[in-house]
Amino acid sequence: AGTLTVSFSPSGTESLDPCLLSPKQSVAISITTATTTQLVALSTGKKVYVCGIDATFGASSTLALEYGTGSACGTGTTALSGVLTPATGAFVNIGNYGSATSAPVSNAVCALSTGTGGIYGLLTYVQQ
Repeated sequence: AGTLTVSFSPSGTESLDPCLLSPKQSVAISITTATTTQLVALSTGKKVYVCGIDATFGASSTLALEYGTGSACGTGTTALSGVLTPATGAFVNIGNYGSATSAPVSNAVCALSTGTGGIYGLLTYVQQ
């Protein structure tokens, strides 16, 4: 068996997870066509921490999170997650125990979807 070493630095520079310490907000996911859908609007000077996603996927549907500015993250669009490709009718739960991912300051969070079966659920986040 190996040795586990844990250290504590009381310098005050530790990064605390907003999803564990701050009140969360949520937004409904209701996507019926292949499109880019803004889920969380940008707020100047604030960062979006994605705490979790709970969603059901219809036939041949996929979902990826991205961030950017402009309408539906159309400017400076950058991938925030990999592509979720669950089986038809599958329920997906990601995160909800801390930050799953985060978008840089002053960026919106969007969902890039494909397929025709629809994606329905909830995105939980902290914006600060």
